[in-house]
Amino acid sequence: MKVKSVFICLFLLLASIAHAQVKFHVKKLNADSLAALLPVKTGTEKADVLNLLSNVICRNDIDSSINLANQAIVLSEKLDYQKGLADGYHNLGNGYFLHDNLQPTIANYLKACRIYEDIEPCVEYGRCCLQIALLNYFTRGPEESPPYLNKAVKTIYSIGGKEDKYSISFVMSHTHKVIYPPKPDSIIYYGLKGISYIDTVVDHNEVAFVYSDFGEGYLLLSDLTKALFWFTKALKLHLITDDLKITLLTNIARTHLVFNTEKHTSEAIFYLQKAMEVPDTCVGVFGQKAVIYQMLGSISYNKGHYKEAINFYRQGIQIAEERLSSLIINEYADPIHGYNYRYHIKYNRPLMYMGIYESFLKLGRHDKALEYYILSKQKADEVFLEQNQNLITMLEAVSIDEKNKSQLELLASENEMHKLRVSQSRTYLIVMGGFILVIILIAYLLVRQRRVRAEHNIILREQKLMHELELKNVESEKLKELDQLKSQFFANISHEFRTPLTLIMRPLEKLLSNIDDDRHKKDLVVAKKYAGKLQILINNLLTISKIESGKMQLHASETDVVKLCRNYTNAFESLAKQKNIALTFNSFSNEIKAYIDTEKFEQILNNLLSNAFKFTGEGGTASPKRSEGGKVKVEVGSLQYTVGSSLSDDNRGTPSDFRLPAPLARA
Repeated sequence: MKVKSVFICLFLLLASIAHAQVKFHVKKLNADSLAALLPVKTGTEKADVLNLLSNVICRNDIDSSINLANQAIVLSEKLDYQKGLADGYHNLGNGYFLHDNLQPTIANYLKACRIYEDIEPCVEYGRCCLQIALLNYFTRGPEESPPYLNKAVKTIYSIGGKEDKYSISFVMSHTHKVIYPPKPDSIIYYGLKGISYIDTVVDHNEVAFVYSDFGEGYLLLSDLTKALFWFTKALKLHLITDDLKITLLTNIARTHLVFNTEKHTSEAIFYLQKAMEVPDTCVGVFGQKAVIYQMLGSISYNKGHYKEAINFYRQGIQIAEERLSSLIINEYADPIHGYNYRYHIKYNRPLMYMGIYESFLKLGRHDKALEYYILSKQKADEVFLEQNQNLITMLEAVSIDEKNKSQLELLASENEMHKLRVSQSRTYLIVMGGFILVIILIAYLLVRQRRVRAEHNIILREQKLMHELELKNVESEKLKELDQLKSQFFANISHEFRTPLTLIMRPLEKLLSNIDDDRHKKDLVVAKKYAGKLQILINNLLTISKIESGKMQLHASETDVVKLCRNYTNAFESLAKQKNIALTFNSFSNEIKAYIDTEKFEQILNNLLSNAFKFTGEGGTASPKRSEGGKVKVEVGSLQYTVGSSLSDDNRGTPSDFRLPAPLARA
């Protein structure tokens, strides 16, 4: 993977020619004014106007531009006007170039150059040679560019304007950067020469391009400190375009990656993130983001974050596919940039697919790895075939002798051989795929066996849980039986206590009714009182046993609840006076009729009032209140009462409000 990262770095440097400030020359003249001259001009002047108008409108109306160029060619041939004929072929080549049609583009440029060479030197000849040199660079390789590039340099430096001289200087700076070994002195020489032809106060973008070129030259020489210096200096210039800004940020990140340290890798990620924040204001920015995702994927892969690397590569592929599907040469400020972007996006795609393949391989996902390996090979084959086809097209355009024809045949046979190798490679991939499928099947059987064992263990655990549940049910039944025995015991012992207690109470009552001695009578009253309390406790014990056994029954009868509560409250007045407690009774209704069990209701009232007096200190207030104005809540079938005590000077944490939650009566 490290070898591939270095290769990608070198490839990006070779691709940087796309950012060269090579101007696609369109004269800034008024098309309407030129069109108005056509009817009044004749001869060579009319041919010149046709060529001028063709050049002026070529970016906005390509078909009309081609039509005007053809008219200029026809007229110039009739007049034997060589300059008009050369300009016509040049404009025709420009039109087909904007239409992205390589063969007629080269053919017309070559015709224009042959004619320009036979007439007086002109700057159009230098521009045409420069265009052919760039197309040779991208289709036939850097070694095929120098012949026409040298012609362009000689012509433009001798008779060209400042804009043309800046363009050719910039191209020469790039040329000395991509040749091996790079020549930093020549890069700087031509870069400074290019700057001398522009206004550095105004043309910050052009200056930034030159500085970026310096940085890339030093990067190739592994002088990383100087490379960072020039890239940063270029980035600090004001009013540079977004496509240049994202290129500089990417170059800075690329330089930090070459340091190959954790600190510089973090710096690289920082600059790549800043590059991603550059808005998509032009097609150049959008195309660069595929490269950024590719670099982020490579960083994540080297860190061992293979899933993250896959995501980055996939995003890069998505952007590349979107750019390729909508790429139009004429959208770019200089159409040669669009041509170059398309080529290098296609060249990068198989690298990103290969990155995904290697990431899945590290994750042990051999099925997915195989899928992306096949895709990588397919995309690489597409690039190879397209490159060869472009080369064939170029050779067809320039083939004037048997040597070029033999080269075409050789390339065709090479294509056939490559197709044969592709076929053999596919056969190998099919065999390899079958082998991987067998491994996957074996792995599936092993996983299935483990799953069956796991299910068997689950069944055993479920059986064990069912057994434990049965044991708990048995224990629960035993506890229920024990509760029943306890209730029965309480009922029996209560009956046993009530019989002797009744035998005690009756003689006491007879004695109280017949004795006159106050001293003995007082003792008998105390005995009767506590015997009565004991009888109440026994009755309560019997009541509890009935409740637990579910045999408790209510004997309801219609009763005035207000009257019952008032009478029962009055019975506690003596106790209230004794404890110096203010006892009050409030009711919002004079009478409330309800069906209640009077005995049970009195027991509850007794308990509530007793607790109220028990937890209220002397001088306090015990007040039973009817909740919600003594209203009976018929809709819920229950009647709730509140007995409470207001603790004014003895607060011991006892609630001041007692509520009866259970339904006692039904309206």
